[in-house]
Amino acid sequence: MVVYDAFISYNHAKDSMVATRLQRLMQRLGKPWYVRRAMRVFRDDTSLSATPHLWPSIVEALKASRYLVLIASPEAAASRWVFRETEFWLQSKGSNTLLLALTAGELTWDDRANDFAWSEQTPLPPSLKGHFESEPKWIDLRAFRDSPHGSAAELSAAADLAAAIRGVPKEDLLSEEVRQQRRAMMLTLLAATCMLLLAIAAGWQWQSAVAQRDRAEKILLTTVDGANNLVLNFAVRLRQTLGVPTAIVDDLLQRLRKIQDGLVKYDAPGAQLKRAQAVTVRAQSQALLAEGDYSQALNKAQQSSTILQGLMPPNSTDPDLNFELSHSLDREGEALAALGKHQDALGKFKRALTIRQLLAQSAQGNPPSALLDQRQRDLAIVYERIGDEYYTLQSYDEASDMYRSSLKIRQSLSQAKPDDRDLMEDLAVGHDRMARIDQPGGVDDPVGEFKLSIAIREKLVAQNPLNSNWRENLAIDEDAVAAVLIRRGDCAGAIEQLQKALTIQKFLVDRNSDVPRLQGEFAATLFYLAQCNDQPRDRLQQVIDIMTGLESAGRLPPNIAGLRALAQSRLNALPQ
Repeated sequence: MVVYDAFISYNHAKDSMVATRLQRLMQRLGKPWYVRRAMRVFRDDTSLSATPHLWPSIVEALKASRYLVLIASPEAAASRWVFRETEFWLQSKGSNTLLLALTAGELTWDDRANDFAWSEQTPLPPSLKGHFESEPKWIDLRAFRDSPHGSAAELSAAADLAAAIRGVPKEDLLSEEVRQQRRAMMLTLLAATCMLLLAIAAGWQWQSAVAQRDRAEKILLTTVDGANNLVLNFAVRLRQTLGVPTAIVDDLLQRLRKIQDGLVKYDAPGAQLKRAQAVTVRAQSQALLAEGDYSQALNKAQQSSTILQGLMPPNSTDPDLNFELSHSLDREGEALAALGKHQDALGKFKRALTIRQLLAQSAQGNPPSALLDQRQRDLAIVYERIGDEYYTLQSYDEASDMYRSSLKIRQSLSQAKPDDRDLMEDLAVGHDRMARIDQPGGVDDPVGEFKLSIAIREKLVAQNPLNSNWRENLAIDEDAVAAVLIRRGDCAGAIEQLQKALTIQKFLVDRNSDVPRLQGEFAATLFYLAQCNDQPRDRLQQVIDIMTGLESAGRLPPNIAGLRALAQSRLNALPQ
């Protein structure tokens, strides 16, 4: 029975990244918005569950596939697994359904021999020699092997394979891809367009209705404020949704900023619009942070704080402006921490804490309300961030105090609203932070604390599988448990947790390959597995490849900057 349109055979050590991108592109090309994928492509890292019967499982997948896509390279030619896969394919299905993607070496077709020109350097497994009736379809991916990101040229190459497999002209496939992308972009930018039209209409009324100026100003400000919230909330939802490129979120925010700048230029009412500008710039900072552009993220966060401070007289008690300023200070602290400037980050978070303590105190005189809950929640967040900086600076007692203060708030809020998913995620974060203090004065059972968090997140992911944040945090929990077990010498237990984390991380990286943080977390898990002697040579080489790609693209998170050198050192120390 046919289950897969194609089976990808490749060398894991060298071609894991290009195989991942090729699978994603082939499955995405021309995909209608209402289906999960345009075709089913088997790649062992994503399609196989853990099994002691690896080869029989691969055989079943080969039998259930229509085409074999061989990623050809000298390493693949020397691979025992690639040899067995291609040999089985030739024996059972022949060479007419075998497609090639070259990532290294040279392929030359010999018309007289009606075969490739074979030598010791031919990047094909020996099992293919003499099996071609004519020159097979193949594409050149050599320019993309060492790149962590895709390109239009790589998309075109993948379309060659996808068109052959689906039996449609390549130009039709690419045209359909363009249509689907345009549809997605139109949906994504719908909110910005609505805001623009509403703002223009209100602005026109404001300019023309001089006799009713006050009323017109209120209409303009209400319209702009409502539209801003619509777009910003939409951007947050997009950023947390699997498979949405960060570039789309960034484009949406840039368009919003241009509209706001235009309204300020034409002398629209100032303070409220400038506040909206500050919020938009802050959202841009968060998008840049996700993309790995930490310096620009810091620049945008500082711009946001500067705008807000310009609107506030000295010692201002305006709750709305102070609320926004505390969040902009948060963004500054996050960017500074990502840049490795932890003392500076600590200072920003402490300033945010002072503001939020005052806001929480001012809300306590009222009966329980959504505002009071929000103030308490904001306070818990900044406690955690201060704790994180103390932890990084190895001030464990201070970190523990901050984490305990946060967890107390988290528990109170989640107990009052046990069905609120965001509050339950917050509670999981609180347990995470407490479990980190595996030091004197910390929790007695950090693994148990992490398990509480894992149980919460497993439930959340089951309720909303598209939330990438919850999936990512679940993988981080599994990694954290493994790290504790490794310190205790329990590598067998650690490997079990790491395999769970790796499965989640592969899923996330496949769908959000433009987020360097996810690639860094994936590399860290691979390193832990190598540390526990689980395929150490392959794992360490994958770590080196990932880190090299991030570094060459200028997107390497500073907190893992030394991981490539460490992995290389461990790899060199392995027995030959």
